[in-house]
Amino acid sequence: MQRLVQNVGEQTQWWDPPRRRRVAEALLIGLFVALIAFAQRPAVQNSALFRGDFPGFYAPAEIIASGQGARLYDPELQRQIENTAWPEMGGSFLMSVYPAPVGVVLAPLAFMPVVVARVVFSCLMLICWIFVVRALARINPSWTDQKLVLGIWWLAALPLFIAIFGGQNSSLSALLFILISERLSQRNARADLIAGMLAGALCYKPQLGLLVIFYLVCSLRWRAVGGAGVILALGYLLGALGAGWDWPSSWLAALAKFGPQNLVTNGYQMTSIWALIEALGGGRNLAIFATLGAGIAFGVCVWRTRELAGAQLINQLAWAAPAILLISPQSLFYDLTLALVGFAMVFRVREDRQVWCWWGLVGLVNAAVLFKEQVAFPLAAVCALICLVLISYSAPGRSTRAVPD
Repeated sequence: MQRLVQNVGEQTQWWDPPRRRRVAEALLIGLFVALIAFAQRPAVQNSALFRGDFPGFYAPAEIIASGQGARLYDPELQRQIENTAWPEMGGSFLMSVYPAPVGVVLAPLAFMPVVVARVVFSCLMLICWIFVVRALARINPSWTDQKLVLGIWWLAALPLFIAIFGGQNSSLSALLFILISERLSQRNARADLIAGMLAGALCYKPQLGLLVIFYLVCSLRWRAVGGAGVILALGYLLGALGAGWDWPSSWLAALAKFGPQNLVTNGYQMTSIWALIEALGGGRNLAIFATLGAGIAFGVCVWRTRELAGAQLINQLAWAAPAILLISPQSLFYDLTLALVGFAMVFRVREDRQVWCWWGLVGLVNAAVLFKEQVAFPLAAVCALICLVLISYSAPGRSTRAVPD
């Protein structure tokens, strides 16, 4: 009788295994058809699918590969390389101010035809996402038997989809972050060291990596901080091989010029407190003050809960992900991938109501991204990130916590 009741309960559950498979197949086919249909449109050479932000990665790779590392941050050289590879850019270009080690690591792409290099880059980012899904299954038990459907489902979220197929690196950032979270939750010396080294690697995107190291400092994980320092030192040496020993000075000079201009150009699609205040006309000083205040509040919260371990620490890292995007001065819409992964670390997807909540979240994110040029996107993004922070922070032991079913 008990078995019969259990079977009836399973039959009334809408989100059952057969439906999961059908949804996965439908999503996969839909994404594939959408890509093929978009590729058939005329005049899409300037689109995210064919070019996207990849020129900003190809230019430093070409500069390093051609032995011109001393001019890594020369805007005219970057313009020349990008317009040679993509003549349709018509004199415009995407300025790259990534640290020199990034150009050294990407240098092999310069020896490939541009189209091949573009495909290889996106394939590497897709592989990163596959590893993110595998890590999520280890952290959140509800992912264990539905990795395929939830992985494809999350891929349908535009920040991640555009990042992977539009020549961005958000899935790599998400992979490093989730591996850091997994190691930190183990609370042992070796795991802390590995977590710190991964945090150092995340400094390829300093606006994210340095905030993760700040998290490690506030949580008094000194072994992890030491591991991050080792990777940063190795990164400096790697950059010196391609761009000279003084590359940090030229990099910082390029950042000083690029930062304010980037706020003007891309402020409408940023997700940070800084960008929101500038968009509302609050001025730079107020933006700096608010960002520093948010950073201090973040550090105090981490310090006060520094003894957490296991699932509770995963909860803390889940709210830390959107908090980092709020504090980071120039996080963009595709960086929302990090916040979505943080949410996925703790939100269980078993019951129907949880499934509909998941669908709703993806739908709202996609709507915001689709209309980011027509609506106050920074305001919407900041409000959404604050909600994610509060949801995870205020319920460390409730249904959001990743506990076995």
